Amino acid sequence: MSFEIRTGYFDARKIAASGQVFRMYEAAPGKFDIYSADKHLRLCELRDSAAESNDRGGCGYSDCPGSLVPETVILRLYCPEKDLRYWRRYLDLDRDYEAVIRLVDAKDGYLRSCCEAGRGIRILRQNTWEMMISFIISQQKQIPSIRKCIEGLCAKLGSRMESRYAFPTAEQIAAAGPAGVQGLSLGYRERYIYETAVQFLDHGIPDETLAAMPYEDAKKYLLSFTGIGEKVANCILLFGAGFVDAFPIDTHIKDILYREYYLPNLDGKTPVPQDKLTMRDYERLTEEHFARYSGVRGIVQQWIFANEVAPK
Repeated sequence: MSFEIRTGYFDARKIAASGQVFRMYEAAPGKFDIYSADKHLRLCELRDSAAESNDRGGCGYSDCPGSLVPETVILRLYCPEKDLRYWRRYLDLDRDYEAVIRLVDAKDGYLRSCCEAGRGIRILRQNTWEMMISFIISQQKQIPSIRKCIEGLCAKLGSRMESRYAFPTAEQIAAAGPAGVQGLSLGYRERYIYETAVQFLDHGIPDETLAAMPYEDAKKYLLSFTGIGEKVANCILLFGAGFVDAFPIDTHIKDILYREYYLPNLDGKTPVPQDKLTMRDYERLTEEHFARYSGVRGIVQQWIFANEVAPK
């Protein structure tokens, strides 16, 4: 079945390249295949530039609209009706992103440029288990390598879907044993993935339970798993559990915070070398300069990350 949704803030290509999702593929211009756990969505996106002609290819379906109101994006979601609610939440379609943009400090030229570059990026609400394993894999890897490893894991241990494989469950990974994740270029992450699966079977909780917990409690729970540290825990909370205020700080974000928010605000003080700043120092920078975005700081983080780190 297909469902039409109109929105004013959405760019599927930017979302796919933003570093938050690893199983979203542009099959053709304006046409995306998205996989989450054992579900598949065909997403067709039309915007005013695409509606003027079919040169961009549209979505290839005869019932897609051929014209658009300016500034409006028309999304066609092809999925079973029972999954529509899941995908609507996954795409975060009910959040007012324009209201977040209005919060941007006019004096913060750097963030305004990031906001403009990242316009259309939404924070996806993905499957928490999948995010746990995906971001364990992501450590010290570039996005193309992460995608390759995840697809290899799905093909080896996941259940067959129509065109690809579902993301393997904790049961499937644990049942395969430590050797089951070998041969996928995972390196030291092999042990993390297997042990996390075993731990998840022992004390894993539903997505809804995690999302309902206070932030610190939810993070503490994730930190109890093998291979999950502060940065990975915050990525899981932001991109999987709906904690849109989570602000993952990795090496790239540290560089940006130091360059854009630490050095320009020293007021004549002697700068501390970047490698001498602690994680708490970076957290203070975040608290000081992004306090006005409390509740949605993860969206700000994603603008920054996508502007400088995500592949264009």
